[in-house]
Amino acid sequence: MTLPFSDLPGSRERQLQRQYNNPLFSEQQRTITLAELKQVQDEDLAQLSVFSKDFQALFKSATKLAENVQSDVILKIKEDADRLFEQASCLPGDLSSAKDSLLKLIAVIMKAVKHGAGDDPKALSELEQETDARAMHLELMKVPLVVDMLNPNSFINPDNLAATMLSVDLDELSAGLRLFEIDQITQLYNDAETLMRECAEQGHDVSPAQTRLDMIAKALHQA
Repeated sequence: MTLPFSDLPGSRERQLQRQYNNPLFSEQQRTITLAELKQVQDEDLAQLSVFSKDFQALFKSATKLAENVQSDVILKIKEDADRLFEQASCLPGDLSSAKDSLLKLIAVIMKAVKHGAGDDPKALSELEQETDARAMHLELMKVPLVVDMLNPNSFINPDNLAATMLSVDLDELSAGLRLFEIDQITQLYNDAETLMRECAEQGHDVSPAQTRLDMIAKALHQA
């Protein structure tokens, strides 16, 4: 039976797609039932509804800000905008318009914060560092694997991390490895190598995953 996966799935459904009938995952993980898929899809739609309400409330609050509003209020709005942007990346459907609006709001807030910093060199330096860090983070949040790993309710865990990393596109794998320290990459490589050997011994063709194992090894040597 072919399961009715969504065309634009949420983060957790995307992980179910990776696991489905994939011999790199355990039998329990690769066996996805229609009921399990439906439950995740329903939960994602419920989260999407909450997101929509929070999104509208945020912009309603932002439009009511006075010119002399206190900095803590502005920073709270920025914090909420950051949170909603990450949440949008985990949800199903095309939320590109909402994410663009959130980025524009964050840009306006950062401009106001920079203006408030005046000529304070320390404050300006910290803002510049934060801006650079945010730019890097936003770039990584375009990568499905990164989004799925950072999702607070992620289905990716230590038990299926190696299988997941051996199943994604090379560009996703490259970006995902940037989240790891050298000891984590070492553990990932050892787990992935063991997993591939065990799958091969069980008669599964794991040759497509060899390129990914090689990339993990390269990242380990370059770390």
